Formats: sequence, structure tokens, C-alpha cells
Amino acid sequence: MKVVVFDLDGTLVDSIGEILASFAATARAFGLPFDEAAVRAQIGRPLLETFRRLYPGRDPEPLVAFYRDHHLAHLGERARPYPGVRRALFALRRAGFPLAVATTKRTATARRLLLRVGLLELFDHVQGTDGDLP
Repeated sequence: MKVVVFDLDGTLVDSIGEILASFAATARAFGLPFDEAAVRAQIGRPLLETFRRLYPGRDPEPLVAFYRDHHLAHLGERARPYPGVRRALFALRRAGFPLAVATTKRTATARRLLLRVGLLELFDHVQGTDGDLP
């Protein structure tokens, strides 16, 4: 059986505005500089790695915790499926393909975002990075 697997952010859903807003809020909260270009270059990496790269020498754990809290509080406010995504997913479903999402977001967060943008019901499985999973 063939399964079609999609990334979430930047593939199915345009969520860049939410991501940048959460990074900017985190930087402000900790008195750190916010460099949009540097953040954009890190998108797609796990958050711990991203904050280590953006702010070397800083403990990334509190930054990640603040980011996640902010991001969850505003999840789905700006995000939208890219044009044609819903139509393409329906076509794949009609053709009999199981659909899945693999993302660096936590699974619960990914499912919540998909629900808010009206795509969750189209996927058979959603897998994020949880615990020690890469």
C-alpha cells in the first residue's frame, strides 16, 4: 500500500505569520534581538536546535517553553491552507491513497492546527516530534 505523506508548515498550511509572531514575542519577552531572516532560515528544524542556533550560549529550554505557550495561544489565527490543497487532498482520498502528516511540531499541536484550518478529517495519521522522537 502506498501512503502519501506531507509536511505541514510551508507545504499544506501557510503558517509563517504565526511562526514569526511567536519567535518575535519570545525574543521580546527575553530581551533578545529578533532577526526575521535568521528565523526564516531555521524554520523546519526542531525548536531546541533553532533557539540554540539563534541565541548561542543561552539556555534554550525557557525560550522553547515560552514560544510553545505563545504559539498555542494563537494557533490558527493567521494560518490558512495553501490554495488548491483541499482539492488535491480530496482527489488523493478519492483515488484511495491513505494520507499522513509528518512534522517537527508536536503531534497534538499539529492535529489542533489541522483542525482549525479544516484539514484534520482528511488525514489517516498525523505524526509530530514527541518526547525523544526525532
